[in-house]
Amino acid sequence: MDGKVNLQVLWVDDMPSDAFINEAFKYGLSLTVCTSVNGGIQLLKDKSKVWDAIILDANCKLTDNEQEQPSLKALKEAMNQLIHMRTDIPWFVYTGGDYEGVEHLEYMIKERSYDDRLYYEKPKQRYELFDNVKKAVEANSSYIMRQKHSAVCSFYTDADLVDLLLKQDNEDFDTDTSIPNRVRQIIEWIMRYFDGRGLLSIPFTGTNIAKCSSSLGEIPQLVPIHVARSMHFCVEVCNNGSHGDEIIANIAGGEAPYLNKSLILNLLNILQWCPSLKRYEKEELKKKVAQYQQETREKRNRIKKPI
Repeated sequence: MDGKVNLQVLWVDDMPSDAFINEAFKYGLSLTVCTSVNGGIQLLKDKSKVWDAIILDANCKLTDNEQEQPSLKALKEAMNQLIHMRTDIPWFVYTGGDYEGVEHLEYMIKERSYDDRLYYEKPKQRYELFDNVKKAVEANSSYIMRQKHSAVCSFYTDADLVDLLLKQDNEDFDTDTSIPNRVRQIIEWIMRYFDGRGLLSIPFTGTNIAKCSSSLGEIPQLVPIHVARSMHFCVEVCNNGSHGDEIIANIAGGEAPYLNKSLILNLLNILQWCPSLKRYEKEELKKKVAQYQQETREKRNRIKKPI
């Protein structure tokens, strides 16, 4: 292995081993340890984090309570939670095998299409585990999509974007009336990002998304025209689409078969550009915004002024 780390793996084990972590690193797996199932589930629910795979200790703890004894109940709860979350993150079971009830593992663990075995024995099967984790991740549709749009997905890490990108291949995507509102939620996140960076001349309140969008068109020196127009398009469609008006009827009726895809493409245009703002400090950017807005207004006034 070349040692390149590009896969983020959550390892849930109440007795983690540094040696295992180091060996996984050499295989290209960056392990983040959580010592309880409940803690691991919370990390999985954190939308700011991206996980490529999960490794579960079979005989683990539900909580970090020092008085709690490891048991198979933790593994059962972990699997139930993963089913409830409907996640497509590949998961694997790694076990020492020397504990009460170990003989029940083959009945507890469900078969998964991406894995050729139910569990892996510590430590002798660790290399097989590493190999199969990598194979499963590299064949996972969400991972493939994140790699295809790596610049965008490394900036906006929430899984809802990847889910939208994957849904484009569904037969009913073109008539899916939920898409405008889902895109709007990401646009609102972008507006909060713009506000936090100092790009908006007016504070974003959550309800003034149209005004904030319009303000971006006043600073072409900072916001490229394609980004401003993409934002205007997304806001107009999503605002109307979120309130169930004619746009929703057109989408549902198949009269606008490319509208949902247009929303996604324009959203990608915006997200692709967003990281460029990191080159400015907030106060520096606020000053530039004020300066360029004033210049734009003066230019407009000169044009309107009669000869």
